[in-house]
Amino acid sequence: MRLRRGWAELPFAGLKYRILGHPRFLLRGRAGAQTEMSWGTMAYNLKRMLSALAGRALREALAS
Repeated sequence: MRLRRGWAELPFAGLKYRILGHPRFLLRGRAGAQTEMSWGTMAYNLKRMLSALAGRALREALAS
């Protein structure tokens, strides 16, 4: 259990620092933390999608 917890905690902590920028959640409780993490991952994924689509559109515009 201790080994498995260490494997799960590292990516979670990395996402928390990368997405939210600080080590603590603002909302308390499991539901609040889950909601905050869901919003953060959604924003992160939308940001990545926007940069990927904008890059493709820019390449197509420059090619023609």
